[in-house]
Amino acid sequence: MEFNLKPLGVDRYNPYFSIIRRYILWGKAGISMSRYKAPDLPAEKVTPELVRDELLKCFESANREFLEILGQPYQDEVLRQQVRQFLEGVFKQCGVSIEKPTKEGLLTAIEACKANAEKMMGEEGAAVIRHHYEEMMKLVNKLR
Repeated sequence: MEFNLKPLGVDRYNPYFSIIRRYILWGKAGISMSRYKAPDLPAEKVTPELVRDELLKCFESANREFLEILGQPYQDEVLRQQVRQFLEGVFKQCGVSIEKPTKEGLLTAIEACKANAEKMMGEEGAAVIRHHYEEMMKLVNKLR
């Protein structure tokens, strides 16, 4: 008896392979072990600078998950630098200061990042985008 896997299309687009890959990489729940979680801080400790720094961590985590979904290799330090450069560009494009962010500026930048991610990842990244957006909004909503 001969087994030929070619008809199954064993690649990242095959839904069965995708399910198996996610099960192995992320566990049954489909959640990466390093998935971003916003720190649980009282509102008086949440500053625009803290939210900006957390946005960097959050966006790095989301991009790591996107790369895992796409089966693309990455190096943490390179990814960290690319995320920083990308976010600096988004803030600049939105007319928002990354050095002295405001709540309104952060909301503008976060919405732009979300829109870019949705265009880039589509339905395949929807759950990742939703999770990271919700985590960031926990912090933004604590800003005065």
